Amino acid sequence: MIDLLNTWSAAWAAMTWAIVWQSTILAAVVAVAARGLRGAMPEIRYWLWQAVAIKLMLMPFWVVSVGMPGVVRGPIGAGGGEESAGDAGIGDGVPVWPTALEAEGMPDGGAPPGGRSAGWAWGVGRISWASWALMTWLVGIGAGVVVLARQHAGLSRLLCGAEPMTDRTWGGWIEGAAEALGLRRPPRTLVTPGSGSPFVCGLIRPTLVLPGSLVASLDPMAARRVLVHELAHLKRGDLLWGWIPEIARRIYWFHPVAHLAAARARFERELACDRIAMAHSGRDPVGYARTLVHVVSQGSLASSAGDGGGIGGGDRRRSSPGTHQQERGS
Repeated sequence: MIDLLNTWSAAWAAMTWAIVWQSTILAAVVAVAARGLRGAMPEIRYWLWQAVAIKLMLMPFWVVSVGMPGVVRGPIGAGGGEESAGDAGIGDGVPVWPTALEAEGMPDGGAPPGGRSAGWAWGVGRISWASWALMTWLVGIGAGVVVLARQHAGLSRLLCGAEPMTDRTWGGWIEGAAEALGLRRPPRTLVTPGSGSPFVCGLIRPTLVLPGSLVASLDPMAARRVLVHELAHLKRGDLLWGWIPEIARRIYWFHPVAHLAAARARFERELACDRIAMAHSGRDPVGYARTLVHVVSQGSLASSAGDGGGIGGGDRRRSSPGTHQQERGS
């Protein structure tokens, strides 16, 4: 089993090395291109960074096979050399202990020198560093799944405590914003008690969530700006596309490029929704900025109070990847 684990981990390490250096080169090219397109529409820069995330997701099935450098490869034996696949994880100068079949008939069952018997200590000593790295990677992915589960539970609790929107005035504003954006129908709208930031969630049943304090404090123009911004996420399909960089950064949690691509895509996505909101609610940058300040201040109060584990707060970095809400960075 240990030899099999070492063989698998050697192949995994070689593939991971190829993914890391190739995606790093791609991210560098995209960063230069995005910087050169600072004056262009944010949608273009958004899709450049989305391309990096998509490439990361496809790379396990599409990478250029390049052996790991000798310094990095060390005892793995990947990329050729004198070691065979069965010797993966065993470097120069390290004795190769016999397998279980070879140990039969040998004195002391083929135990290593020093009187150690074949057991736990011997087995751990034969596990390659690539195998330890592989197991650490799997633990990291498991931790990411736990975080997603906790965020989903927090979102479910928040939605369970929300009430359907009954204000006819707001209902009319929501229908108008949906019609202006060309949505087939307005999303279900829920109102949460207390403070927070508005957001949309739900792939199968899109839902717009509005904090009660915000509903009570916005004037018609500010309300239209907020609604168009949030519904723009539905128009753009962000509830679906937003999962790609988020899944990529959880799979490649050790790779800075995955986190960079997710952060930049999120930033450009918000800029794109800001642009749509300004186009449909009057090109008044000062008024729009005031609305954003008001919305973010509401979310900051809720976040400091610790509501919903950040699901409904103003800090988008702590919210579920399946939700999109107003954040500053737009």
